[in-house]
Amino acid sequence: MSKGQIFSIDFILAMVLVIFGIGTMMAIAEFNMYNIKQKQEYSNLTEKTQSALIVIANSEWSSCKIGNTFFPYSINSDKLNLLIQNPVELKKRLALQDYNTQIISDGTRINYDTINSDNIVALELNILYCNNSTTATDVNNCMNSTTKCTNNNFKTGNISIKVGQ
Repeated sequence: MSKGQIFSIDFILAMVLVIFGIGTMMAIAEFNMYNIKQKQEYSNLTEKTQSALIVIANSEWSSCKIGNTFFPYSINSDKLNLLIQNPVELKKRLALQDYNTQIISDGTRINYDTINSDNIVALELNILYCNNSTTATDVNNCMNSTTKCTNNNFKTGNISIKVGQ
């Protein structure tokens, strides 16, 4: 170091490298925190969607009942059509009032929320469809059939739910 020189070039270069290293570590930490937050949000959204799908396919207010028997993973089309007329109530029953939700029942979209989000979870479930006219004979014919049940009173199909936040 010459007389009057406060910092050496080596010291200044070392400080620049230390600051660069600290900045890089902070950027990596922030990136990891963002990924953890996104993973948690996606996990919560997936759980909400799965719960809604199970609720719509297994609740007394939507599932098939023939005699005293409730069929799990089934939907009574007549009951569902009544709920479609009140989408706010449907979302409330599915605990999705704070989310944008699209429900597609056997290829037909039954509500018209628009999902403008990067976080979307879509799940599909194979279920049985019935209506208020379904009888035990319809069920037996379907169970004994070697092909897919397509009777208007009792048939197999699928339902899907898309949820965005």
